[in-house]
Amino acid sequence: MRVAACGSAICATNLWIRDPAKQGENVGDRLEFNIKREGAGWRGKAYDPQRKLTFSASLSADGDSMTTKGCMLAVVCRTTGWQRLSAAGAAQ
Repeated sequence: MRVAACGSAICATNLWIRDPAKQGENVGDRLEFNIKREGAGWRGKAYDPQRKLTFSASLSADGDSMTTKGCMLAVVCRTTGWQRLSAAGAAQ
C-alpha cells in the first residue's frame, strides 16, 4: 500500500495483493481519504472509486504503524492495521 497526497485528499493505493480473486481487490485500486486532524488522529470520509462507495473514516498513526477504520451506516465497520516496511524488507 502506498499512502500519498492526491490533490486535496490522501490516497492509499494497492501495490500488491496476495489473492486478488479472493480479496476482491486489484493492484492499482485506491481509497481516497478526505480527512482532517482531530485529536491524536484524523477523521472524515473515504471514497472507494472502484465500488463507488463513500463511508466514514478514521486514521491513527504511531511510528511505523497505522490503523484505519471505515464504517458504512455506522454499523458495518472494518478496522485494518498497517506496518511500514523498511527499504530492505520491501526489496525482499
